[in-house]
Amino acid sequence: MDYNGFRHKLEDFLADKLEEREAILLREHLNTCRACTMILEDVQATFVPPDRLDHETALEGEVSIEGYRIVERLGKGGMGAVYRAVQLSLERDVALKVLSKELAKNETLIQRFEREAQAAARLSHPNLIGVYDFGKAGETYYISMEVIDGKTVYQLIRERGRLEARRCLEIALRVAEALDYASASAGIIHRDIKPENIMIDSIGEVKIADMGLAKEVGGGKEPGGGITMVGERLGTPFYMSPEQIRETKSVDHRADIYSLGATLFHMLTGRRPFAGKTVVETMKLVLENKAEFADKEREYVPAAVRRLVLEMMEKNVKHRIQKWKQVTRKIDGLLATGLRGPIKKHR
Repeated sequence: MDYNGFRHKLEDFLADKLEEREAILLREHLNTCRACTMILEDVQATFVPPDRLDHETALEGEVSIEGYRIVERLGKGGMGAVYRAVQLSLERDVALKVLSKELAKNETLIQRFEREAQAAARLSHPNLIGVYDFGKAGETYYISMEVIDGKTVYQLIRERGRLEARRCLEIALRVAEALDYASASAGIIHRDIKPENIMIDSIGEVKIADMGLAKEVGGGKEPGGGITMVGERLGTPFYMSPEQIRETKSVDHRADIYSLGATLFHMLTGRRPFAGKTVVETMKLVLENKAEFADKEREYVPAAVRRLVLEMMEKNVKHRIQKWKQVTRKIDGLLATGLRGPIKKHR
């Protein structure tokens, strides 16, 4: 069975659609196969039971914001939901990020949501999603921003298993250039770079989404500085740098360099560099283990590309690649060589 077929099988398993014997055999296999368990974890992350799908869509569709016509829900996350809408005054398609009703009762989160919009609005780069407006309609807080027609890198990995090395580097280069711009021009770091937050639009352009965890280095807008509260361990553990796990006060752009390295690893191999059974176990792996390419992966990931990824993922921040310009220079060099070089044979 191919990769996509197995994913569909797991979705049927979660929805209790398999015959009893087939379900038992699959469950026994998952108990002994770590690789298949990781695929199951990916499927579970986005799986919605069929009996909840229509109800949730209808419930979220009740949002109403004056001046906009809601077309459809694009996604849902921890802070709220994102909708495709039409801005009536300009007849412009936009994405509306709406703060959930529960979180809209928390003044601190409202301020963070507004600062997210303000931080993103100061940035203008072709690889960053543009922000148009921040507003309040009744009790609903929203951010209006550029809508992207395309797929996330995570979706592409799920569909293809892994991406070709050259395309991985091309995507990483655009992300690195955009984050270099955000850091150099506005002192902003992202803090949640991952495949889900990198989008590829309909013409192949790269766009970085969700500046919701962005932090202004040296800012003073909240105790300890920055847009997010000091001491909060924000980000996604699979791609989070060791220093970000330990504490957030001293985190700088080098945490984003690590996260892009971990994302590049996932794109190249089709698997995350560290994936424990729980969040705590994953964090422990990030802190204590060294990322390694399997022998089979060395057959299709050139040695120079592997070295770059591991340099970006150095656990000691002082030993990691220090500047975005160094990252972009190295990627440019790899692309210019045509990725020629030794690839270890699998034995």
